[in-house]
Amino acid sequence: MTVAEASAAGREIVALHVFFDGWLSGRLEAGEAVFTELREALSPDFTMVGPTGKRLDQAAVLGWLATSRGSRGPDFRIWIENVGFLLRRGSVQLASYDECQHSAGTDTRRRVTVVFEQKDGARNGLVWLAVHETWVEAG
Repeated sequence: MTVAEASAAGREIVALHVFFDGWLSGRLEAGEAVFTELREALSPDFTMVGPTGKRLDQAAVLGWLATSRGSRGPDFRIWIENVGFLLRRGSVQLASYDECQHSAGTDTRRRVTVVFEQKDGARNGLVWLAVHETWVEAG
């Protein structure tokens, strides 16, 4: 993976989580444009395995988010640490990062593996194909 590819993947990881931070805290205004951008960032074939092991497809993730604006409260924060770039095969890239959250006085951490596909015209040139999250001890 080149430095430019690694930078694009890092920017895309942060961009999506800036949305989550603003949306789930209620600081981001609601609107269809927000979901158009999110829908375009996630492949139609997108799947996510959350830290509890439940698998969600793109429609389930978008449906949950549509009803979750402000659900974590105004003190909610989400940030990214330890971005790592694991490999590239053709147009597919594999990266990892820690997703840290603060809500209601509690900090949590998830170790995330993400599969991207390069796509011309996509934000940062990448779409999200798959995510797998695992709980790790906050710290």
